[in-house]
Amino acid sequence: MARLNTIVQEFLTLARAPTPHRESIAVAALLQEVVSLLEAEAQARAVRLTTQVPESLPPLFLDRQQMQQALLNLLLNALQATLPGGAVKVTAEAGATEVRLTITDQGSGIPQELLERIFDSNSRRATEPSNHRTLPVAFS
Repeated sequence: MARLNTIVQEFLTLARAPTPHRESIAVAALLQEVVSLLEAEAQARAVRLTTQVPESLPPLFLDRQQMQQALLNLLLNALQATLPGGAVKVTAEAGATEVRLTITDQGSGIPQELLERIFDSNSRRATEPSNHRTLPVAFS
């Protein structure tokens, strides 16, 4: 019984979202850092990876590691969805009360019939094994 409790506790620890460590982050520098990490992947896939990010963006108060991981995931998905010869573009702009980050790719997109279920943790793509489930992404 003790072994089962240990396994369950370890699983719950891994499944629990970490407490964010928020700090003031220079957004333009973070975006450039993430793009730099994926430049070799983009070249290997023959995909152009470009940015249009002004250095004058205001800093954001966020968890650097969590945002870096989210951006890496989004950009890697965009690179994987784009065919050779295509492009992935990262843009950012400051609004009155926010900073808007946009990642645009030339992939085929999400089929219309799946759009309503993209954040349903019980849904899956037809190409995924039946034991593979998607999980929604949320930012706070």
